[in-house]
Amino acid sequence: RRRHTRYPLVTGVQTCALPICVRLLDWNIRKINATSSRSLRSVLDAIDEVDPDALALQEVGDGVRDALVAALESRGHVAVMSDVPTRLKGLRVLVAARRSLVGNSPRVFVHPTFPRAIVGIELKEGARTSALVSFHVPNGANQGWSKADCLNALADLAASNPPSRTLLLAGDANEPASYRPDGSAIPYVSRREKLRFDGEGRVLSTTKPWRDKRGESRPTHQWYDAIERVFPSGRSRIFSELCLPYHLRPGAEPSHRTRGVPKPLDHLLCVGPQPKLLRLDYLHHLRDTHTKGAPSDHSALLAELES
Repeated sequence: RRRHTRYPLVTGVQTCALPICVRLLDWNIRKINATSSRSLRSVLDAIDEVDPDALALQEVGDGVRDALVAALESRGHVAVMSDVPTRLKGLRVLVAARRSLVGNSPRVFVHPTFPRAIVGIELKEGARTSALVSFHVPNGANQGWSKADCLNALADLAASNPPSRTLLLAGDANEPASYRPDGSAIPYVSRREKLRFDGEGRVLSTTKPWRDKRGESRPTHQWYDAIERVFPSGRSRIFSELCLPYHLRPGAEPSHRTRGVPKPLDHLLCVGPQPKLLRLDYLHHLRDTHTKGAPSDHSALLAELES
């Protein structure tokens, strides 16, 4: 039905740069209860208000996924939904872009290890290409070591990206807990752990292995090693975090609140040549104006990018 050709997640593209002035919308929509026709109308009203050239959505409910793809395609977008085995129900991620940005034969990516959580599409402007990925890292409290594995998958994807290609990753990382004034990340830390840090504030070790709810046990430092690869507590970085200046701004409204505590969970990460950032805003008003009493606990992120 979607007429998409599937390719390996990492391609051999050797050119780069995003099309000029792309409006990118990133939004975790789950708490809108995106499982009904009413909630779908609310999401589409918000998308129509923003009128993005490309978008990444997370936690799309099974009840609206097919209708959402059809609605986006009727608006001139090519939309790609992540994979979930037919016997399973679950939330998915979506990435979409205007047909003028992806050409007649869009190159799409579904991560082989995390097909439910990582999906991407290639954007084009003439001979130049870039890649946009929508991702959702699992919550460690419920999914255990899958969170660390998914963070490692994002870091591996970044490490394998050709140096000349712009790779954008938009989504919900469930990290970090906050940032220091210098931009280094502070990870979620459980009360049960006693951590040691090096001179740059990076986690060195923990006292014992951690066993998740599924019974899988690993040395706890591997958990923080995975976080460090994406959100370092020191100076070393694989990704450029395009949202970081926003989160460091005094008085900035956070993208998410956990039990009332502000958390910068939603991100736009970049690997390779970085586009010029013309605008970056969290559209907090969309939580209320289009959600009919079922507000999302995440704010939509709008970025305007220029190559």
